[in-house]
Amino acid sequence: MIPIRLAIPLVCALSPLAATSSEAPVASSEAGAARGELLARCPIDDGPGHIVLALELQGTGPHRVLLDTGSATTVLDAEFAAQLELPTTPAGSMGGAGPGSVPIEVTPQVRISIPATEEAAGLAFTETDVAVLSLRHVLGPLASRTPERGPIVGIVGGTLLTRVVAEIDRRANLLSLFAPESYRDPDGALLLPMTLEAGGFPVLEGSFVPLRRGEPRDRIGGKLLLDLGANHGLAVHWPTVQEHELVDEGDPAQSTVGAGVRLDGAVAPFRMAPAREIRIGDFALESAVIELATGPGGAPPIDNLVGFVGTDLLKGHVTVLDYSRGRLLLVPILPVR
Repeated sequence: MIPIRLAIPLVCALSPLAATSSEAPVASSEAGAARGELLARCPIDDGPGHIVLALELQGTGPHRVLLDTGSATTVLDAEFAAQLELPTTPAGSMGGAGPGSVPIEVTPQVRISIPATEEAAGLAFTETDVAVLSLRHVLGPLASRTPERGPIVGIVGGTLLTRVVAEIDRRANLLSLFAPESYRDPDGALLLPMTLEAGGFPVLEGSFVPLRRGEPRDRIGGKLLLDLGANHGLAVHWPTVQEHELVDEGDPAQSTVGAGVRLDGAVAPFRMAPAREIRIGDFALESAVIELATGPGGAPPIDNLVGFVGTDLLKGHVTVLDYSRGRLLLVPILPVR
């Protein structure tokens, strides 16, 4: 099945489909950069509040796609795949039989390209066994925030990121992709160990101290899935919320509630709550706000998974994803003078 976790802002999970690629990325640029060989550079469209890129798909476009570390493979919206006349075969469903289930299909291969710029010649690769399913419940609301820029037609994740070192600079709104073998760490970078689990999901070790009615509770530690397709900070996994009885409807600090939308259209509710501290390795954030799931939302089969790290937790930093060496680098963004 398909390794993906996605919703707004909490997301749902499928199990691995073993997505593969038939070739290495292609990049003809010989020009280097200060930190290594720059393969491609792509502007980030932050209008939807997420990391949206303009990529060429199957020789057409560019098309808007969501970059999501919570997806270990590329996923295309079914309506868009039909427009490209991509051949598909049934691959079961997500969510079980009956109401709420979503049929999943697979297309044999899709050519994915990042266009050339003045700084780099671009990058392209062919991915095989690409998932095709309806993404309207998730991507439609994102695209509606900037309708003049067109629809968001798919999700790209691990199958791109495993090939490169990716620098995500939200202040400059740029994604820079480097050759892993030549990459040199930026000065002042904070290194956080990262593993790939359950078919390619990036996982960090971390902990947090929740507050309940103003008083700190015991520190909760475990694995945190890095989910940069979501714009929350730290979202606490539903089983962890249940185990530690974190929801307190009588706590005025937990009065703000919300809900995400899963791929099958079901609602994934949550409640905002304060935390004294969130810690991931040497990275620490004090006086934070966390999201407590108040119902099942789905997750990959990762042992001791306690939560999900979104883009908001890492704001103020350039985020560097180095899947090949199992590292997440955080580079503080200096204030503009």
